[in-house]
Amino acid sequence: MTYFAYIDQKIVPAQEARIKAADLGLLRGFGIFDYFRLHEGCPLYMDEYLSRFVASAKSLHMPEAPDFESVKDAVLKLLSHNQHDTVGIRLLLTGDTSDDFYLPESSRLIIFTEPFKAPPPEAYKEGITVKLLEFERFSARIKTTSYLPSIAAMLAPGHTAQDILYHKDDYISELSRSNFFAVKEKVVYTPNDHVLMGITRRHVISLAREQGFDVVEAPVRLADIPDFEECFMTSTTKRVVPITVIDQYKIADGKPGPMTKTLLESLLTYEQEYIHNNTVKREQF
Repeated sequence: MTYFAYIDQKIVPAQEARIKAADLGLLRGFGIFDYFRLHEGCPLYMDEYLSRFVASAKSLHMPEAPDFESVKDAVLKLLSHNQHDTVGIRLLLTGDTSDDFYLPESSRLIIFTEPFKAPPPEAYKEGITVKLLEFERFSARIKTTSYLPSIAAMLAPGHTAQDILYHKDDYISELSRSNFFAVKEKVVYTPNDHVLMGITRRHVISLAREQGFDVVEAPVRLADIPDFEECFMTSTTKRVVPITVIDQYKIADGKPGPMTKTLLESLLTYEQEYIHNNTVKREQF
């Protein structure tokens, strides 16, 4: 079945979508994006993602950026052509082209559906290894398209970790594409400074508190890594994935912990409740 793209206010097969070589998203890395899932025919938390996308554009003062309603209309128009029950939906806003090849004069909205790729089952069963990298993203609250440091680190010779964990000086911030959580003395900690305010992060924090866990949104120190009882990441594509090794440090016994497993199960249950109660379904597009 075909995947489709919304570009230049038209719906085309995704493989036919094109941007100009002089687009500032390509030339200068000036662009933002967001991503959410159509799961079992339901666009999960769509309004939350679209709100963040529009807010990112506003924060960067992107000229002629679309508003919430026009982006949502474009998404629904694209999904009316979608033939899949489960897909990834990627929103992209670039600086388009400009006379000086530097400062944007307009924005270009592109949205496309793509195959949804979840982590392999062993990631949830065994956990993953991450490598520390000292780096602080520019405007971390904005989902820009620039991922150069993490990609370069992943491509470095001898690199075997599954992801990159950023820190600045003595404090952990986030992973390359996910939020970070740690458990210490049965309290769940997650950084709240210089991090993207993830949608999945928000729901997991809420679910953790519903489960009776204490959750502290505060700086997390590198020095505490040896004392962590559990670690995990959250994101749209990964949901809740345990982290069992950080650099040379094995977390506790090196196996996914019980609180991580509980929160993954809670999130999966919450997804099903959301799908059941949501009035926007694929057959209505």
